[in-house]
Amino acid sequence: MGGFGRVMPGIATAFTIGGLSSLGLPLTAGFVAELLTFLGAWGSDRPWWLIPAVLGTFLTAIYVLRVAKQIFWGPESPHFHDLVDARGPEWVALCLLVGVLALFGMIPGLALALVDTATIPLLARLPLP
Repeated sequence: MGGFGRVMPGIATAFTIGGLSSLGLPLTAGFVAELLTFLGAWGSDRPWWLIPAVLGTFLTAIYVLRVAKQIFWGPESPHFHDLVDARGPEWVALCLLVGVLALFGMIPGLALALVDTATIPLLARLPLP
């Protein structure tokens, strides 16, 4: 596999943006998730949990960037020249997914408010030390 970015630039771009979000690129939803995880680990009774969290983020970055480079931006493979880029409803799905990643990355309160309505009552019922 390789060179899909030349044959399917829309899908390659959406996958790359999704991958960059998963490794915590600022202004994406993944950044907010990782930042809150890091802050929670640092402020807990066991701040050493921050070490595996940062290590996992580093390993994720290596994996995602290698996969995107090899599949989409690497040398072209002669076996997949008949592939076509996204069409019609596929573009709607790609744009919605990328838009939500960007929206929740820039205005995380939209997602956090929904999560808080479920988790705050649940945490109130748990016996915490």
